[in-house]
Amino acid sequence: QTPIPTISGLAFSQDRFATAGNFNSNGDFETWSTAMQGVVYGIAYDDVESAIYVADNTNGIISKIPFNKGLGTVEQIMDLGATAKLESLAVVDQHLYWVARGYSTVNKANLDGSDWSVIYQGTTDQKLRGLSADPTNRHIYWTDWGDSARIQRSSLNGGQLITVASSDLVYPNGIAVDSRNKALYVADSAYNHILKYTYYNGSYVRSVFLDNDPNTNSLQGVYGVTVVGSDLYWSTSVKYAVIQSYLTKIYRLSLNNNLGARVPVVQTTTRSRQLYGWVNDIYDSVNSTQPGNQTSYP
Repeated sequence: QTPIPTISGLAFSQDRFATAGNFNSNGDFETWSTAMQGVVYGIAYDDVESAIYVADNTNGIISKIPFNKGLGTVEQIMDLGATAKLESLAVVDQHLYWVARGYSTVNKANLDGSDWSVIYQGTTDQKLRGLSADPTNRHIYWTDWGDSARIQRSSLNGGQLITVASSDLVYPNGIAVDSRNKALYVADSAYNHILKYTYYNGSYVRSVFLDNDPNTNSLQGVYGVTVVGSDLYWSTSVKYAVIQSYLTKIYRLSLNNNLGARVPVVQTTTRSRQLYGWVNDIYDSVNSTQPGNQTSYP
């Protein structure tokens, strides 16, 4: 097998657009956007189908954007109604998972929307937000910034429910799993920082991985977070009266050096709620017996 340069991809919600992109050979980040009917909150990537899935928070619709049919093609998968208040998505094991804040539920379905089930039913005082999957250990994680803010985990079918953390949290939003290093990253917008929970000896050890830099405000209004290979990405959204809009930035930082440079890779005047990144290890289709072999790290 002859490997060619690894392609890193990033998808993110952007108000009424679903946006995705990757780094080209020059290291520049190239993006494309698809207009949606309502405001997009959740977004996820499926490396098997080569498609982006998006959650329309306004109308309660989950849609699919297949790469092989053109960037403007949007296929409706499920219509759950506006009261569902769809927040975040994840794709793992050829299944779609999503948070419906309006019903305080975590849900699961086939990628075509069939065989829908509720794997977690919360209470009315919960406000479920972020969602991330761990395909290696077959877990699903979500954040909740209701009356008792917490982070919870279950198996992919909803069993083995545990509370990962329930202290020193106020507005936990985005969550990302780093399966290879047995760690979670959680964005808390109340403190403008990113927490790290490392699984060690049967429990999760909490630490503050990143604090806000007052000189750059690189974590002010932090919301979405994702792990792409050995890098951490996060989005910040701050409303400015001067431009009468939100200024959103997406940053990148090496997980190997949390004191390193926080590199801005995207800037826009629309809000970004969820990030979803992946790494594809593509092989030479002429010399390889497994062309298109892909490994995804959600």
